[in-house]
Amino acid sequence: MRVAWLIICALLCGCATESWTREDTRREVIFQVLNVADAMTTANIHQTAGIYEKNPLTRSLIGEQPDSADVTVLFVVYGVGHILISRTLTPKWRKRFQIASNIGAGYIVLNNCKLDLC
Repeated sequence: MRVAWLIICALLCGCATESWTREDTRREVIFQVLNVADAMTTANIHQTAGIYEKNPLTRSLIGEQPDSADVTVLFVVYGVGHILISRTLTPKWRKRFQIASNIGAGYIVLNNCKLDLC
């Protein structure tokens, strides 16, 4: 997970383009924190009886009871992909994408915590 943070931090350092704002960076950092929280709770699934990955995309990639290594790889890809997508969007669409992503990721983390995965 430390390597993931280093990659994400390196990518965020390159976000100082003309159209990239401090607000963009704040929204991106919020997403990345939520992404790590989701990864940590998802990694706890295999230790919790009766709990399975419900997200169809994630389940298709790492299975119903993922191990920590698979979770780490997937969520690093999610994090890096989110930064790259955010950097390519226009300011108007970047803001929408980041806000929607943050709401979705926050919802997922809250649901994971309700299942005692926190």
